[in-house]
Amino acid sequence: MNKNKGKLGNQKGFTLVELAIVLVIIGLIIGAVLKGQELINNAKLKRAYNQQREVAAAVYTYFDRYGIYPGDDNTAAARWAGTTNGNNISPNVTPGKLNLPSGDHDIVFHPAVN
Repeated sequence: MNKNKGKLGNQKGFTLVELAIVLVIIGLIIGAVLKGQELINNAKLKRAYNQQREVAAAVYTYFDRYGIYPGDDNTAAARWAGTTNGNNISPNVTPGKLNLPSGDHDIVFHPAVN
């Protein structure tokens, strides 16, 4: 006759400690993945913000050099082959004041960058 028959030590399966350890490991992996995704999203936001600043710098550099904003320059075709002249809507504009359509003059870009 088997001495261990009816005792709990003979049953197969996982203990509560083993299950708890597995759950903790799964939680750590999920936390690391979420943190990595947050870092990726922040990097994309910072890149977009920096690209926006680069475009603004290029527009103001063009204005400083030629005295008119890109797109409004009627002499652009004379400077660069393959381009078309601008429409000359805003000559003699004060620097730093872009003429935006449809009342969007108060739009300011404030990213939530940490």
